[in-house]
Amino acid sequence: MALGCSDPSRGQAGCLPMPLNLRMVRRPSRPTLGAALLCGAVAAAIAAAPTAGAIRATAARPAVPQFRVAVMGMSGWRLGPKLRRIGVTWDRINVGDDSDISDVRYALRQGVKAVVLYDPGFGGRSPAQCAAQVKALARKILPLGLSEIEFGNEAYYQEQPAAYAAQYAAAHAALGGMGVTLIANSAGDYQRPDGSWSQDARGGGWIHDFIHALPARGAEIDAFSIHPYGPMNQLTDGEDSGWLELPRYHNLAVANHVNVPWYVTEVGHCLGGPGCITPLGPVNQQTQAADITKYLNDTISKYSYVAFLDIFAIKDNATGRFGLLLSPNNAPRASYRALAHWMIAHGLARTPPRISESILS
Repeated sequence: MALGCSDPSRGQAGCLPMPLNLRMVRRPSRPTLGAALLCGAVAAAIAAAPTAGAIRATAARPAVPQFRVAVMGMSGWRLGPKLRRIGVTWDRINVGDDSDISDVRYALRQGVKAVVLYDPGFGGRSPAQCAAQVKALARKILPLGLSEIEFGNEAYYQEQPAAYAAQYAAAHAALGGMGVTLIANSAGDYQRPDGSWSQDARGGGWIHDFIHALPARGAEIDAFSIHPYGPMNQLTDGEDSGWLELPRYHNLAVANHVNVPWYVTEVGHCLGGPGCITPLGPVNQQTQAADITKYLNDTISKYSYVAFLDIFAIKDNATGRFGLLLSPNNAPRASYRALAHWMIAHGLARTPPRISESILS
């Protein structure tokens, strides 16, 4: 979770305030989809989604599955079976430094797969240490049928892009030939150690500086992740907060000759609570629900480069009232119902053609 929750899938554990060094206030599944499961334009849009190998002809890359929908925390809250009923079978699970993947194994027993988040705390960590840990993690998850590792949770709050580039390059080299997709964090404007700002509108910014700090100027990058919290139809904090940062950052990467899949590994709106400090601020349940539908519709209709969209989050925690379900009885909010109806409407939930309210409760 942006701004301070290193592992929201574990409820309130792991949520600590982080220093801001960007203009952004926060940065903050379904199974692999076969076209036969989908209807009409949706099938066409998803069938056209790029893979890592298809997009980048410069190097052999692991194949990226087609677009999937996830809800963050469903495994940690032991709610996989409830989400599977509406066709969501993916999560994003934080394994820290790679030493404990018990939550990943538990999720698989629930029928839930995961994009695995490697999040050891990057500040001051050596590239060699990152490389060794990521390779060890890959060796643990590949036999489980998983092959996607997100390289850090909002690492831009912890270090400069050049340091992150050295760590990413070492980890990527260590994974050579293993068939693992290593997903790099993305961000916009950031503050340098001397207090000045590197701005993408002036030819700098995190994406540009990260790419140009890599030995092969971005040929190493398998995919990017993004946390586009904020307003739906405008950008705030300069150009760096809101749903529209997804196409903006994608276009910035393409302008720097890196055209790879994108993973929306967190996105959502909060209803209130002490951690509800997104640029948009608190919204009502109807807006939260409508915007979940818009995330999904925009992705399949306009943003074919998105491979994965993870809605934050299944339940409320210390970061705010983002949850699709209420505590303690897991009653559905309007956002859960909106997600369920979208999944059912697109043929992704195991339900009869007539929507039953029982599946939404």
